[in-house]
Amino acid sequence: MEIKDLLFTLSSLDAVGSITDASDKAYEILSKYAKTDRMSNLSVIGFLEGKADYTIMLDAHMDEVGFMVVNIDDNGYLKFNTLGGIDAK
Repeated sequence: MEIKDLLFTLSSLDAVGSITDASDKAYEILSKYAKTDRMSNLSVIGFLEGKADYTIMLDAHMDEVGFMVVNIDDNGYLKFNTLGGIDAK
């Protein structure tokens, strides 16, 4: 898999509300290319050793925030619940 495709796949993982599935999938994908370890059920760390004179680190959050529409009133206004770590302030 090309690095561009790998990054697209990883960044396309769904993680709204619960990131466990995204973490599991990231671990599965990265294990094919790197030495990986589960630091917890929500984080993955991977190392890929090569022969280049430089090192690249990819660091990303797997959590995602979202909204779920729970009602649409007669005027078209939406009521919603939050998913993930949205600060109500």
